[in-house]
Amino acid sequence: MSDTFQNFAPDDPFGAISEQARGRIVPQAAREWFIASGVPPINLVKTWAGYSDLVLHDDVIFLDNGCFEFGRYRQGKAQQALTFVAWSLDGYADDVIAWQATTDRIAPWLGHACMLGEDNLTGPCLEGGLVVHSTPLEWFRDKRAGVVVLDPVRSAPLLRDAGTLLAGSLDAAKKLKKLLAVELPNILVPQEASA
Repeated sequence: MSDTFQNFAPDDPFGAISEQARGRIVPQAAREWFIASGVPPINLVKTWAGYSDLVLHDDVIFLDNGCFEFGRYRQGKAQQALTFVAWSLDGYADDVIAWQATTDRIAPWLGHACMLGEDNLTGPCLEGGLVVHSTPLEWFRDKRAGVVVLDPVRSAPLLRDAGTLLAGSLDAAKKLKKLLAVELPNILVPQEASA
């Protein structure tokens, strides 16, 4: 591991904004891929609400624990990925997400983010409900409105409280219903108490 230390700013409690900002501009080939996939270039710069929120390009190492580390902090074979800030329900820059669009590999940096668009949970539902996208590409097509589940276990309680949910297809709705199902624990009664 490198001896370089991250510099956290007081208004960026987890260092997500300042760390993600060290990335590079998205390469032309990636921008063309997004356009061909139905994502206008403005969606990589601004959210549906008009907030500036740049998608950048960086070298990352995907870790066995489901997270990633920036290649500048860890030795190993780095891979190129897009990075963007994940915003929490209360509006903090909670994490950085690395996403390889062509392989659909996605991981958080700090492990804080359980979904993309968590900050949209309490926003206006423009389509009559909260859109739950199946992929980050769908989310970018929709100007980053709605959410994408990263961690089903931690996302489920938040989505249960979100009100009406919209899925893009019948298959996506079935998966979402399964994700939201509450599995009750086994309940045992001692033999003496059952008499």
